[in-house]
Amino acid sequence: MTALATPVPSYIAAAIAEGFFFECGCGEQYDTVAAAASCRKCRSYSVFGWCTHVTDLRTGDVVWGEKPSQEEYEAAAEHARWEWEQERAELAELYPEDR
Repeated sequence: MTALATPVPSYIAAAIAEGFFFECGCGEQYDTVAAAASCRKCRSYSVFGWCTHVTDLRTGDVVWGEKPSQEEYEAAAEHARWEWEQERAELAELYPEDR
């Protein structure tokens, strides 16, 4: 069985055609800057734990917030990995039967 993936440019073009012009830091697409800036998925999908920036898909420009540098991202990723490991350990202690 072969899985076909939509090429990224086609995916972005389709999102724009459907009116989703803005992308939050975790990659979710929205129709307004305000909606993208308050993305709740970033809490789970972003190593920062919040939305850091919003990009206009039509131009590629950051229209809200500031895109983190590679160094900032790596530091946040390291911290997030530590936090996630702590959460896993706590859950394993609370629910040992799930292991």
